Amino acid sequence: MIPTILLSVMTFVAAPAPVQSAGKSPLVAVMPLEARQVSPDEALILSEALAAELQGSGEVRVMERSQMDKILAEQGFQKSGACSGTECAVEVGQLLGIDRMVVGSVGRLGKTFVLVARMVDVASGEVLRSSTRQAPGEIDDILTSLVPQVGGDLLGRAGSGFPPPEVKFSSPVSPDLWSDSVVVAWQATSRRGLVEARAQFHRPDRPDSTITAVVRQVKGTMANGDMLLIFPAKLDSGSYVLRLSAKDATGLSSVVDVTVRRHLRLEPKGSHWGVWLVGGVLLVGAGGAAAWYATQNQEEPPPTSTPSTDRSIVVKW
Repeated sequence: MIPTILLSVMTFVAAPAPVQSAGKSPLVAVMPLEARQVSPDEALILSEALAAELQGSGEVRVMERSQMDKILAEQGFQKSGACSGTECAVEVGQLLGIDRMVVGSVGRLGKTFVLVARMVDVASGEVLRSSTRQAPGEIDDILTSLVPQVGGDLLGRAGSGFPPPEVKFSSPVSPDLWSDSVVVAWQATSRRGLVEARAQFHRPDRPDSTITAVVRQVKGTMANGDMLLIFPAKLDSGSYVLRLSAKDATGLSSVVDVTVRRHLRLEPKGSHWGVWLVGGVLLVGAGGAAAWYATQNQEEPPPTSTPSTDRSIVVKW
């Protein structure tokens, strides 16, 4: 028993101290989230997604899970149950020799999911930042909406530092429109998950004067499609702005504008002579048909005993 205890003490002392290198961002490790009314696999996927969010910000360095597991195995660390408390975070952080630890849980109550996370300073044991976010929906909604929000909270910048969504026209829009409608093909991406795509027309001098708009509710980190915009019938010809926008799960949005000119098809004076000609032909044809019908339905006079010497010519149409 005594040699085993000494070995454990020596192992703990030999672990590297969590000292942040000058000029480098803090080194962080994310422990698997405690699963509460969700499967362990789902909790692990959300843990890895949270680590990716922190790494993508560029504000911290995140230790790879495989490296973390290897170091803990070499140090002989064994923990029954989830490591979601501050004490466990400090202990694991000291063994890993890192600056900060992220621990937390993900749970479901009815149809509402709750994601809780804390960033703990390994040297002092202080909880630097914490986040609790909840939302109804499916588990994939938590992946695309709550995880980015919690990641921003742990960085203390409410999600800033992450790029806004990207949106673009997937096919070019003609600068001259000769019809009353236009099909807008679009594509959008966002690391934090998309929630909305929108296309609209407005006047160049009044961005808030929406003439017509189409909104699509979307999910996932990438979406595409097309929208049909129809001009009002009484709208004059002129220049208008076609705006395409996308919004992500944290409320950030991006837009791209294209200026187009709408043209009305006006017929010159005297262009209706063809209508009169067609109408006249139809009228003559209708009169001829009526005359033919009348001659076919004339009643012949009843025969008499005295033969008639009159001769007549019957003209049929």
